[in-house]
Amino acid sequence: MCELMAICSNMEVNPRFSFKEIKIRGGDKGAHRDGWGIGFYQEGAANIIKEALPAYKSQKARAIEDGTIKLNSKIFVTHIRWSSAGEVSPQNAHPFKRTLFNKDWIFAHNGTVRGIFNEKLNHFKPVGETDSEYAFCFILDKLKEKCKENSSTADFRKVIEETANQIKELGKFNCILSDSEYVYAFGDNSLCFTIRTKVAKSLTLKDADYTINVSDMKRTGEKAVIIATMPLTTEEEWTKFKGLKIFKDGEEIHTKKH
Repeated sequence: MCELMAICSNMEVNPRFSFKEIKIRGGDKGAHRDGWGIGFYQEGAANIIKEALPAYKSQKARAIEDGTIKLNSKIFVTHIRWSSAGEVSPQNAHPFKRTLFNKDWIFAHNGTVRGIFNEKLNHFKPVGETDSEYAFCFILDKLKEKCKENSSTADFRKVIEETANQIKELGKFNCILSDSEYVYAFGDNSLCFTIRTKVAKSLTLKDADYTINVSDMKRTGEKAVIIATMPLTTEEEWTKFKGLKIFKDGEEIHTKKH
């Protein structure tokens, strides 16, 4: 099983604290040795750093962790891969990105949905061999066919939710999708989130054996949602969820369902 981690904040932040936990799970204290990646936005443009090697052994991942590579964004989508479909290669590492409605979309998936290859793709085509990228293209196909650039968030929610539920019937489908403004997180069997603000409270990473005071890394007024396959810290309350949740600027967004 792969692992996902995403950050959605109301201010630009760096991902170093949470990324430290994901990195150690990527081949050291976890079996996720088949690739890693992180996606983020700069002025609305998606940037992806990914490799077909364990995050724990990656010089780039180490540089992100220690701040040598400086990343700042309101949204991050991170993935460590345990291959179940497709060879170990850079094109099969997550996240993936495409452009739709003049926005860059980032996607990462945990689970296996091999039956997705039986679904027809009309507009978007995968570059690699994974069921994950194929599912991403399938979701974007449905958005292109059923939504417009100026469609409401509720309309986008309806299509993403319906399509994700359709894909879920083919196996296990936990995914995180972003368009640079919103983060759409769909939980099937393993996805949870917590909300982190500036408080005088110590947080300890579960596997990295590292503790920090939240007030030392958060600014006044800063608020972030952290989404993960498994809880990253021991002191925070992590809420497991199923179905689709939408986040923006560090908060959950509620829209009317059709």
